[in-house]
Amino acid sequence: RDGIYRCTDCFGQPMLCTSCCRSAHQLHPFHHVEQWSGDHFSPSSLRAAGLVLQQGHGGARCTATSTGQFGHLDSADGETEEEVEKQEAMEHVIQATLDSFSAFDAWHYDDAGNHLLTMVDVSGIHIVTICPCKCPQQSPFWAQLFQIGLYPATQKSPRTAFTFQSLESFRLMNLECKVTAMSFYKYLQRVTDPIVPHSMPVSRFNDQYKELLHISRQWRYLQNKLAFGFAHDSTVEVKDGDLAYFCPACPQPGVNLSED
Repeated sequence: RDGIYRCTDCFGQPMLCTSCCRSAHQLHPFHHVEQWSGDHFSPSSLRAAGLVLQQGHGGARCTATSTGQFGHLDSADGETEEEVEKQEAMEHVIQATLDSFSAFDAWHYDDAGNHLLTMVDVSGIHIVTICPCKCPQQSPFWAQLFQIGLYPATQKSPRTAFTFQSLESFRLMNLECKVTAMSFYKYLQRVTDPIVPHSMPVSRFNDQYKELLHISRQWRYLQNKLAFGFAHDSTVEVKDGDLAYFCPACPQPGVNLSED
């Protein structure tokens, strides 16, 4: 939507036009913005301003991605008539599948076929439009999320992703401040919507709390492997005790206790 936006997270809270708002937040997709409604600023989002995160080409749109719903299909330029007919038949099949989508499935794509991904960050829970790279040599979508610092909740058709910062923040807050997963999730709800935190539209289909539980365990395990030198070699077997810290206070024969 065209208009005047104000970012409450950028230093100085600058006021930007729609185009400048999109370009200024290409690397800051989790900032909170407000839109001028004529007599006051009302809460808005970068998705409403038209921000689309592009993957695989340094922020530029993938050349293998079209602007239509069938962006995953190659262009018909240079193809034979038989190949074009096969592609058209495939498009009809895909369109029939799209028409039969439930509200759950359709809610995760915009009109251009881009993914609507629920992203959990320390700044709150956001719905971000993201366009994955569809080049033949590119990694699958879930791997592309890892490359930009997002931890997908699943490797099969990811709908939710956690930023590395949010997972590390929860790990440290749980370690030092004894913050539980429920308390951290309620904090995210409150940051997302301070007025009515329990009526967030992002919770319409997904329960990010359950996803936070199992993703945070995976993140803690990976951090332990990283600390003990098992992060870069998946062929090395982690045995019992390999991820345990040495305790100098525990009696150990030959170390701090005589063997006799």
